[in-house]
Amino acid sequence: STYSAMLKRRAWVSGEGYQILRLEINLTEVPSGMRLEGGAMSIDYAAVPVKSRDLTLWLPQRVETYWEFKDYRAMLIHSFSKFQVFLAETKVITHTPKGN
Repeated sequence: STYSAMLKRRAWVSGEGYQILRLEINLTEVPSGMRLEGGAMSIDYAAVPVKSRDLTLWLPQRVETYWEFKDYRAMLIHSFSKFQVFLAETKVITHTPKGN
């Protein structure tokens, strides 16, 4: 089944570099016919330096989700760390066919 939902979204953006620091999503209107009564999610981002390159990536550090049902509530928290970056380099070589 597919349901449409009304969501309220907010973003915290750094004034210096315009990086997304935090996202929040809240369920403001629950579709009828569901046991779900409410829900929310937040995602916190942080700068992660890539040691092998002169590069910094902004990646999720913590995600919290909260769901409220008619008969119970659930909260899930995920923390992310020890990121690994895998790089692959390629080289394109083209040749002009002989005889043309």
